[in-house]
Amino acid sequence: MRLTQVLLLATSLISLGCVKAPASTTPGTSITPSSKSETKSSATQPENVTRMVTSAETRESSDNQAKSRAKTNSVPKPSAVVLKQKRGENSSSDSTEAAAEPPARGTHPSKSSSSGSTIAATEAATEVAADPVQDRRTGIVSNRVLLSGGVSVLVSGSKYRGSGIAGDFGWMITRTDRTLFIFNDNEEQFNAFMSGDRESGCAVGGGNAVIRPYQCTQPIPRAAGVPTGLRHSGYQALDGRTKEKIDSAVARIRALAETGKYDSILMSQGRGANGQPTIGASIFSPAEEVRDYVFQSLLRLEPYEG
Repeated sequence: MRLTQVLLLATSLISLGCVKAPASTTPGTSITPSSKSETKSSATQPENVTRMVTSAETRESSDNQAKSRAKTNSVPKPSAVVLKQKRGENSSSDSTEAAAEPPARGTHPSKSSSSGSTIAATEAATEVAADPVQDRRTGIVSNRVLLSGGVSVLVSGSKYRGSGIAGDFGWMITRTDRTLFIFNDNEEQFNAFMSGDRESGCAVGGGNAVIRPYQCTQPIPRAAGVPTGLRHSGYQALDGRTKEKIDSAVARIRALAETGKYDSILMSQGRGANGQPTIGASIFSPAEEVRDYVFQSLLRLEPYEG
């Protein structure tokens, strides 16, 4: 009974705060205050916790940095091509020269500041020929002529450099099948061909007229002649009669081109007394104005009005 009263009294004192709770309420165990070691442990606990948190944050920061480095290393570096494109540079070297814009209409190619490689085919539906362009590397003049029915043909000069190589029409004509070759004809044999005389009009000639027989091949003529002289002498004036003969030859060549059986037309290209490109002439010596008229008319496949 007394023991019960004592326990009740102790409980009351504890609740009033007069006495600290014992470490154990087991009967027979004395109620003592917390030891100094417990106090010291409690005092140092926040410091330990702070160190643990700081260490954890440090480890987390290190882990994040490692992840960031790994992510950076995993991103592929831009290639040299991309860098060049960003800087506006060309990503590849091109050995071919880009075609220059054609000069303004009516401009003679030799007087134009624009030059480049062979002009590309124009998609515009027109029968008007574009202006010729001159390749700045080779000096070759060419023109893409647009004909009726959406047909186009590339008319180009060709420089003679020797036999058995490019520029030798007798050699080239046996190695192509969709090119019409133009040779310098004399008026007598041109008239004979136009009148149906195949014996004279298809006979082998000198210079590039060596291909004259090919204008008689069937069903597709491979050559066509343009008169540049009469009686073993070149035309010395571009008069009405001379222009009429040249224009009739150009009209026939244009008609052949409009069949769509040719991709290109080649004519001999030389250099005039002024150093400018013109029709090549080795046997006859036509006047400069005649050579230029033949050259410019063939480039356009129509009478030249420049």
